Amino acid sequence: MQDETSSVTISEGIPEPLMRDAAELYYEGRLKPTVRLKLTDRTRESIVKRLNPAYALSAVSSSGALVGFAAVADHHGGFWRRDGSNLPTVISRWRRFSSFLSGSARSAFRWRSDAVGTLLLEGVFVVPGAVDSGIGERLLDETIANARHRGLTRIEVYVEEPNAIVKAVYERHGFVNETPHAQYNIVRNQTYRPYTRMALDLTTNRA
Repeated sequence: MQDETSSVTISEGIPEPLMRDAAELYYEGRLKPTVRLKLTDRTRESIVKRLNPAYALSAVSSSGALVGFAAVADHHGGFWRRDGSNLPTVISRWRRFSSFLSGSARSAFRWRSDAVGTLLLEGVFVVPGAVDSGIGERLLDETIANARHRGLTRIEVYVEEPNAIVKAVYERHGFVNETPHAQYNIVRNQTYRPYTRMALDLTTNRA
């Protein structure tokens, strides 16, 4: 992985040939913990159809491999397309969670920003071998810079508890913990897991 991360280009969007890799990263980091399904070729293609690469910043190595990406959303839409339709039924368990995957379940995690001018950071996803390479923080820096360039005023991210290390990363970038008592929850395995909202005020915090 050293060769893959030594020269990385970060740019807006995700190249179409790399969308299957992005779907796998998104599945592992965002969907699999809640929807326990085996990632087959068919489910991967179904996920790809629901992803909007325009709502992402990608990190691509000099060899053309996807090293990571940051997924975002605003009040118009986001990386996960929430159009009200269900994913194709691939296996019986897929149907059970179809409402969640369509973004319509009340217990589902946030897929859109609630306010104009606010960017929701759905997450930063990095391939396992590059977790300690600094790619994630570079993607976060570029996400902040891109939001400022667009004239947005705020970035929000929801961090699952307990996760002091991840919260510390966001704090280094100026994010403030707005829900110290973890007021936001998502259903996972029939239990509620707390999430803490962290936010960066782009009108006062200048990197």
